[in-house]
Amino acid sequence: MVWLVWDNIRQAFAALKIVSAKSSTNARNNELQVLYRILAGSGPGKDFVVQLLDSFTHHGPNGSHLCIVTELAGPNLAEDIEDMEDDPVVYLHQHLPSALARRFAAQVIQGV
Repeated sequence: MVWLVWDNIRQAFAALKIVSAKSSTNARNNELQVLYRILAGSGPGKDFVVQLLDSFTHHGPNGSHLCIVTELAGPNLAEDIEDMEDDPVVYLHQHLPSALARRFAAQVIQGV
């Protein structure tokens, strides 16, 4: 589950992902390691990839949960695509200005 949180130190919104206790070990070994590698990386694409701000473990009644704090990335694009009509290409062509689409595509490519 991902929550919108306020970071009192940075004075900005952030995303807090709380991983289920069952999945925390795998996430610690996979997702967290990827985020650490991104954090250590460099290059022009780094500005287009969400950055790790912090991580910690919360020990609760249902077990130990990995908690990951990242920059706020915005809405989930997958949900927007699901909301589109039967043909996403036609929907985007009709609803997304071409200049915006080009900028969006360029940022995705730089991030990758």
